[in-house]
Amino acid sequence: MMYQAAFVIGRPVKKRTAAFILVCFCCCFRLTAPAVHSMIPDHGTESNGESRRAGDSFVFMFYNVENLFDAVDDSLKDDEEFLPGGSRGWTNSRYYHKLNSIAKVILSAGSWEPPALVGLCETENRGVAEALVRLTPLSNFGYDVVYTESDDSRGIDIGLLYDRNKFDIVSFRAIIPELDKDQSPFTSRPVLYVKVKKGEEYLHLLLNHWPSRRGGVLAGQDLRHRLAETVRCVVDSLFLTDGSGSAVIVAGDFNSDPSGTEIKLLSEGGMVNLAIPDYRQGRGTYRYRGVWQMFDQIIVSEAMTNSDSYFRARDFAVHSPDFLLKDDPVYPGRKPFSTYDTYRYTGGYSDHLPVVITLDTR
Repeated sequence: MMYQAAFVIGRPVKKRTAAFILVCFCCCFRLTAPAVHSMIPDHGTESNGESRRAGDSFVFMFYNVENLFDAVDDSLKDDEEFLPGGSRGWTNSRYYHKLNSIAKVILSAGSWEPPALVGLCETENRGVAEALVRLTPLSNFGYDVVYTESDDSRGIDIGLLYDRNKFDIVSFRAIIPELDKDQSPFTSRPVLYVKVKKGEEYLHLLLNHWPSRRGGVLAGQDLRHRLAETVRCVVDSLFLTDGSGSAVIVAGDFNSDPSGTEIKLLSEGGMVNLAIPDYRQGRGTYRYRGVWQMFDQIIVSEAMTNSDSYFRARDFAVHSPDFLLKDDPVYPGRKPFSTYDTYRYTGGYSDHLPVVITLDTR
């Protein structure tokens, strides 16, 4: 049986009795808690060449899909620019083209088969995520959707595509930071927590899309730090209840590099940031003024890096086939082939590159 709820840490927003199992006690453990090259390096998805273990292997992927909106007006969201006649000239034709473009990226990220778990951000609503797995070639691969609608003013959310032939969904919920009484209501994207089951083993996913740096590096910093504390609290609670050997993946577009204090909070205490080696080599997922930044990252519990773990994580990579890149007309090198260049439609994929890891199971 699958349950859904939304939580403030320590205080339920919406509660169904059976869902009140894991996150509500997190507040008991609340914590206070190299230059990137201008030229694009080889982002190839081949990593250290380590051979696969015997047993099942699958790919986990996270992808910021850059404003995947339908062309239907939602009176409760600020989606006017992505409507016919809006400032971006968005149409049904462009929408369906984008759906198939994102499907192409997802299919290209697998080895022998598509990724079994795909975290997405910047999707407008559940209907868009459902269209992605029903109206594109992804329909051939057994995907279902886990999704929660957020209060984000732009109307963009976080979702999970999962292969229903490989995983069962045990529970999922949206988690938001606990704010002081004098603070404004939380109107950004919550953290999407999903507990999945494969065989008799559990895997915990915490998917993120933190506030952007639009307006400068300090923009949204306080809220990013609060989200980091919230995620850290959930992770510590999982370790407390399920043991330090728990399989936990924290992934997303954090709008912060691995060197940021918020990310460091998540990359210690039994967690390992798999993006750090690539970051130190100058790789990244988002390019700003000719500089690569590793905003999209995958952080796993330390137990998942051990060979005796049921879920063993390996081979982090920024997925960057040639079709996802284009020449940067302003700065030397290449950049992600996005859907828009400012407000000019280019018909590309996203302004971010996806990140992937391989998970081996015993």
